[in-house]
Amino acid sequence: MLPTPSPLDLDPFDYDLPDERIAKYPLEERSASKLLVYERGEISERRFRDIGDILPAGTLLVFNN
Repeated sequence: MLPTPSPLDLDPFDYDLPDERIAKYPLEERSASKLLVYERGEISERRFRDIGDILPAGTLLVFNN
């Protein structure tokens, strides 16, 4: 029998996100979309076109529509 998971505390995920910071429409050049990268404790901003340079070899990337 599998153990019952502990309840997840959602409070750390609650934050103010101003409406003007939410993209309403995609960029015309979709590959220019921002991509946040978390690596070795640091967060940097890249472009989606760089994702092939960021993901390690052998990474499985799953897309949906």
